[in-house]
Amino acid sequence: MSQHTLSVLVEDTAGALARVAALFARRRYRIAALTVAPTERPGFSRMTIVVTIESRPLEQVIRQLGKLVDVLEVEETPPATSGAPATQDAPPRTEAA
Repeated sequence: MSQHTLSVLVEDTAGALARVAALFARRRYRIAALTVAPTERPGFSRMTIVVTIESRPLEQVIRQLGKLVDVLEVEETPPATSGAPATQDAPPRTEAA
């Protein structure tokens, strides 16, 4: 089994997180990490889900997530190409005189 990261765009409604988590729980797939944050557009949230699963069942889970009422978009994010996490350097800080 390998880890896969899914990015899921959902409507920001009561119970959306519970429905997505229940889909994994019913199939006994363990969610390794879950992050939910609002998007720039009001009324929508982005879920980032890390799950350990084989590729074939993953395809089925992606299709089933897409059928949920609150889910607008599901995509698997490609794994990082290096062992280090991706970071962005902050611009140099200037002090006001």
